[in-house]
Amino acid sequence: MLGYIYKSKGDTSKARQVFINTIEKLSSDQSKYLSLGASFEQYQYYDMAIATYKKGQKELGRQYSFRNELANVFFYTRDYKNMFEEYLALLEEDENFMSMVEARIQALIINDTDNNLRDILKEKLITRIQKRPDYVPFAELLVWIFTQEKDFGAALVQAKAIDLRNKETGDRVFSLGETAAENTDYTVASDCFQYVIDKGKLNPLYEDARSLLLITLNKKILTNPGHTTADVLNLEKLLDEAITELGVTPKTTSLLIAKAHLQAFYLKKDSSAIKLLEDALEIKTLPLVNKSDIRMELGDIYLYTDDVWEANLVYAKLESDREGSPIAHEAKFRRARIAYFVGDFEWAGALLSVLKAATSKLTSNDAFELSLLLSDNMQDDTVFTALQMFARADFLSYKNNDSLALITYDSIPKLFPGNQLEDEILMRKSNIYIKHEKFDLAASNLQQVVDRFSSEIYADDAIFTLAGLYETVLNDKQKAMDLYKKLITDFTNSVFVIEARVKYRQLRGDKIN
Repeated sequence: MLGYIYKSKGDTSKARQVFINTIEKLSSDQSKYLSLGASFEQYQYYDMAIATYKKGQKELGRQYSFRNELANVFFYTRDYKNMFEEYLALLEEDENFMSMVEARIQALIINDTDNNLRDILKEKLITRIQKRPDYVPFAELLVWIFTQEKDFGAALVQAKAIDLRNKETGDRVFSLGETAAENTDYTVASDCFQYVIDKGKLNPLYEDARSLLLITLNKKILTNPGHTTADVLNLEKLLDEAITELGVTPKTTSLLIAKAHLQAFYLKKDSSAIKLLEDALEIKTLPLVNKSDIRMELGDIYLYTDDVWEANLVYAKLESDREGSPIAHEAKFRRARIAYFVGDFEWAGALLSVLKAATSKLTSNDAFELSLLLSDNMQDDTVFTALQMFARADFLSYKNNDSLALITYDSIPKLFPGNQLEDEILMRKSNIYIKHEKFDLAASNLQQVVDRFSSEIYADDAIFTLAGLYETVLNDKQKAMDLYKKLITDFTNSVFVIEARVKYRQLRGDKIN
C-alpha cells in the first residue's frame, strides 16, 4: 500500500523500489507469495506480480510452482506464449492437471475468432513433443486441440503415434473415429476404423471396428451426390461379407439395418429388405433397443413403399414399447410426418403438440420445422391448399421420386403466387438439384433465398450451403469467402458460424494447422 501511495503521487521510482524491497523480504511462505501476488494483480501491477511468483518458484521449488498464477498474469498482459508455457509446464509436472488445463484452454480459446491462441498453443505443443516424444500428455493435448478444431486428419496422426508408442489396442483411435463420423468426416473415420481392424481379429475392438467401418462407408457413399449404382451394389456386397463374417447377432444389427435401407431405398429390393428386418426381429436375446432400431427402419421402408397403414402400426408399436424415451418421441414424430404426407394436418399438429408437451424441445430439427410449417400455413384456405401440394411433393421426394416432386414444387407458386411457402420450396428444390449434381440450378435457387428471404428461417442455411457449392464444385473461392463472411457478420447466432469461420480462414490462406 505504501508503494501504491508513492505511485499515486507520481513517484514511480520510489514506488518500484518499495515493491522490490517487499518482494525480496518475503520468507519461504507460500501464502505470503500468493497474497502479495494477488495484491499486485488487483492494482494491475502485473510486472511485480510476475516478479513475486518467479521468486516464489525459486524459493519453494517443487513445493509449489506458481504455474497457474503466472499463467493468469500472462493472460491479463496478453503474453499468450508465456501463458501457454506455464500451463504446459504445469502439465509436465503432473499429468493429473490435464482436465484442468483443457478446461482453462477451452475457456480461453472459445472466443478466439482468429484462432491466434490455437496456433500459438499448437506450436508450443509440437516443440515440446519434439523434445519429449515419450511424454504422452502433450500428444494427447494436441489430439484434443485438433479434435476441437474438427481437424480429424491431424488428430489421427497424433493418436496413431500415441497408440504405437504405448502399444495400445487402438482405443483412442477408435474413439476418434466415432467422433469424426459424428462430424461427417467419413474419410478420417474410415481410416480410424481400418487402423483398428488392421490390428487383427484377436483385437477386442475388431468386431466393433468392422461394423463401424461399413456403417461409415455406407454414410460416405450415400451422402455423396455423385454415387453410382455400382457404388451401391459394391456397398451391398461389402455389407453381405461383413454380416457373413460376424454373424447375425445383436452386435450386427446396425449392418442389417444398413443393408435393408440400401436395398429398399436404392436397389428396389423392398421385399428382401422387409424380410431381412422381420427375420432380424426374431434373433434370440435381441435387446429391446436393437428391436427399436429395426422397427424404426422397417416403418421407414413401409412408408417408402406407400404402405402407410403398416408404417403407422410399426411406429406405434415402437412408441408403446419405449414409452417416454427419445426413440419413442422420434417414432411419434414419424407418425406425425405420415399424417402430414397424406394431408391430415390437424392430426399431424396434434401429435406434434403432444410431443412438444412431453419433452422440453422437439426431438429434431425436422420435427421443429414441420411444427413451424404447419402452424404458419393452416390458417387460410388458399395457403392450406398450397400446403397440401407441398406435402405431396415432400412425400414424393421422400420416396426418391424427385422429378415428379420438382414438378409439384414448381406448380405451387404458379397456382398460388406470392404464397409464404416460396422459401421452403426453393430450399427443397436446391436439395434435390444438389442430390442430382445440378449445382448451377441449386445455386440459383439458394441465391433467391438469400436475396428475397434474408430475414426468414432458412437464410443462414441457404448462405452456408451456397458458399459450400462455390467452394467445392463451382470453383469461385472469392464468392465462397464473401458468403462465409456474410454469414459470420450478419447471422452471429447461426449454428453454421463456427464452421463458416474455419472455412473462411482456410480460403483466405491462413495457416490453421
